[in-house]
Amino acid sequence: MFLTTHLGSRLFCKKGLAEALGVARPTLDRWIANGWLEECTVCAFSNGERSYSADAVRKVLEKLR
Repeated sequence: MFLTTHLGSRLFCKKGLAEALGVARPTLDRWIANGWLEECTVCAFSNGERSYSADAVRKVLEKLR
């Protein structure tokens, strides 16, 4: 699942982002723990959930290639 901002960017929760990237949730958790997606965090909610910008994730992954 994703949300769309007023500018048209997609925001994903961790589960939705893992599905969109085609990776297992533990793999995504490892990437986050390593700090690779830190700059992609758009907002954090009081329950600890974070949203990740699809555009920012794409840019980070292109740099890591």
